[in-house]
Formats: sequence, C-alpha cells, structure tokens
Amino acid sequence: MEDNGFRIFIETGNQFVNGEHSLPFILTTVGDMKKQTSIERPNGHHKHHLIVVTSGKAEFCGPNGQFALQEGEGVFWRKGVPHWYKRTYGNFDTAFVTFQSSGAELDYYGVSDELRFRYNPRFLTAVNSLYNFSTGNSNLLTRSAEGYSFVADWLYSILEPSIPMTVRIKRFLEANISNQISLDDIAEAVHMSKYALCHLYRTECGTTVMNELRSMRISKAMRLLRFGSQPVGRIARLCGFVNLSYFDKVFYSETGMTPNEYRLNGK
Repeated sequence: MEDNGFRIFIETGNQFVNGEHSLPFILTTVGDMKKQTSIERPNGHHKHHLIVVTSGKAEFCGPNGQFALQEGEGVFWRKGVPHWYKRTYGNFDTAFVTFQSSGAELDYYGVSDELRFRYNPRFLTAVNSLYNFSTGNSNLLTRSAEGYSFVADWLYSILEPSIPMTVRIKRFLEANISNQISLDDIAEAVHMSKYALCHLYRTECGTTVMNELRSMRISKAMRLLRFGSQPVGRIARLCGFVNLSYFDKVFYSETGMTPNEYRLNGK
C-alpha cells in the first residue's frame, strides 16, 4: 500500500500467521514513511519492532529512558516493550520492519528488550528490496523465508563483530561438521589469514583448529552411536569422515574403542 509518502506491506492473517499452525517466523510489516507521525505505545508493539531514521531527528523513549536518534541510526524493541517516539524539528522520516517469531534468533545474539544501532546505506537498500519482494510475486512462506534472512543479516552485521573470534570460529566448525572443510575455508569464513587463524586459536584455546574440529566430529559420532541406530558408515559421513577406516582410526585414538565397541558398551 502506498499513500502520500507512506508505503507499507501488511501480512494478512490466516491460520499460518495467528493460528495453531503458525509459521516460526512471520514478516508482519515492512515499509517507510515520510513525515513520520508521533507514536505512543504504553503496552509496546504486539510484534518485534525495528525502526530507523532515514531523515531528520526525533526523540525516542524505551525501557532505558529517553534518547535522540538521527539519520543513520535506529532502534529495535522486542514485542510488548513500552515505547514512544516523536519529531523534534524538521522532517522525521523512517523505515520500519516488524515480525513475529519465537525470539530464538534474538536470544542467539543476546538481544535485550531494546537495541540501538547505526546502519549504512545497504540496510535501506535491503528494506526496500524486502518491501518490493513482499508486494511482488510472493507468498506467505517465501515472505517468511525472506524476512528471516533479512533479520538474520541485520543481526549479523551489527552484532557479529563484537563476538570473540574464537567463538565465531567454533560456530563455523559446528555448522560444518558434516562438510569437507580446510584451514583455507575456515580462514576465509572468518576473514583472517591462515597463519593468524592458527596462531590465535592455539593461543586462546590451547589446541589447533583442526584438532578442535576433529574433537567436535568425534563427540557427534559418540552421540549418534549411543542414541541412534544408523550404520557406522552413515554416521562417519554425517560427522565429516569420507573414509571409514580413517574414522575407525581416529575414533579409537580418541576413545580407546572402535565405533562398534563403543555402540555395544553404550547400549
């Protein structure tokens, strides 16, 4: 919907939005407004709410008190968090996104009730693309996926740099346990040289990156052997071992038992 400088997409309600079988993530609104009106929400928004100032300056207030935002700045509030905002002088233009979810993606980064942040022009491009996608040839499921991707990218861009490098490395390893990855792949993923990666990880964690990956793979294999019923060869592949004899060798060196012996003992 577009009206006098106000563009907004609103997700219509159905059983997959508000019903018993609602999707885990729903993009509920996305848009922008010229000459943003003042808003008072003593009981908070009924969805998670992200708003940025695209022009001008305004006063905002949330659980941490009153503050001013200007072009290039924004704020996020979880659903149900009381807040208000109003223009102070000149134009006050905004772009906004609201969504409903379990909040797991927010918990992953430890996002509290209120999060203030700075954004770059790519953020506004992403909001505009999300609006165009939502008002184009899309459906509820594709909008859900696109909205989740937008929120995940936004959280990553503003919060990931503050996460310790070793934690970022471990997350990459955990996400790629089943894949064939090299030191080059890991270094590229965390934007470090291979030498710097190895030096940092050994210094901070007391082991090498590849030893850490091997330990993660063996730990996963132990869980699958103990609690699952899949063949050993299948488990080896799920844990990133393409060679069964090598898997047997590494597993024995870590546990003192072969995979089959470990499975029998665990049962």
